[in-house]
Amino acid sequence: MKFWDILIDQAEAKKLVRSMFSSGMVPHALLVHGPEGSGKHLFALALAQTFLCESPEGGLPCGRCRSCSLSASFEHPDLHILWPAPSSLSPEEEVSFRRALAEDPYAVPRPSGSLGIAIDRVRGLQRQLSLRPYRGRGKVGILFDAECMRPEAANALLKTLEEPPQGTLLVLTSSAPERLLPTVRSRCQEVPLHPLPVGAVAEELTRRFDLPDERAVAVARASEGNMGKALKLLGEEIEGRAREFLESALKAQGPLDAFLRMEEVGALPAEELLGWVLVMLRDELLESFGLPERRALRGGPILNLSPEKLEAFLDEVGRAYDMLSKNIPAKLVLWHVWLQLRNLRR
Repeated sequence: MKFWDILIDQAEAKKLVRSMFSSGMVPHALLVHGPEGSGKHLFALALAQTFLCESPEGGLPCGRCRSCSLSASFEHPDLHILWPAPSSLSPEEEVSFRRALAEDPYAVPRPSGSLGIAIDRVRGLQRQLSLRPYRGRGKVGILFDAECMRPEAANALLKTLEEPPQGTLLVLTSSAPERLLPTVRSRCQEVPLHPLPVGAVAEELTRRFDLPDERAVAVARASEGNMGKALKLLGEEIEGRAREFLESALKAQGPLDAFLRMEEVGALPAEELLGWVLVMLRDELLESFGLPERRALRGGPILNLSPEKLEAFLDEVGRAYDMLSKNIPAKLVLWHVWLQLRNLRR
């Protein structure tokens, strides 16, 4: 298996790194950054497989040699991966992470608890990279979500970035590169990724799960270009709960009743819930403009608001969605949504 073959979109970034490998001008350190769900983990793995391949072809791995097979199964002795984890990482948790990564690099769950990349793990990686490669091609170190490195770990990594062992490649991934130490970031060649287009996500969902086109498009829109989020949405059946949320909000008799009703949905992932609400509101807006055939979801309108009020509510839900990223409690955000809906229905 070639990791490049299962990477979704990102043609410009692929072209950039392929030219690096074709010319033999591969930097010793690369920083692959982009939004969540854009394929950073998979891109890093594809870079490692290419670097370790015994018979690369035109800047791509052959996919047939022993090294390519070992990279694809995460058993290559010269491929070393770090990721954010609790301070005490058990061997079982490490095996579980690698198994999840092998099953689907777009849907790797993060461990619970306080996460980071500690200095002892970075030093362990440095020791591995300082040894001679087992298979002779070189060694690769990958740091997923490198912005989670603790300050002392990032400072320790600087030594390897400044004096890389011969025949090594370091690949850092990040969805928040601005949080990296400037001295770390400046020593890496940056490879930016962009959010996945709705069409690309929908096409991948249809290919994997044989979904009807309208269902795949609805999930892709709600995911906002995040493939991992799209897979999560499919698995949690949040669409129906989002409809329930709106219907419940409409039945509330007052602020206290609304808050109690929000308690019922408090256990739901609010970000995904509001993502589906945004898709539903967009559908209602299309229908209000006489374009029901362009709806993404089945089922009729819920709110029956005028186009002007629907647009206003869309803006409010979008603002509420942003509030979640500022660590405002989900129940308060959902209550805010209800209050705005109540005001619009007066």
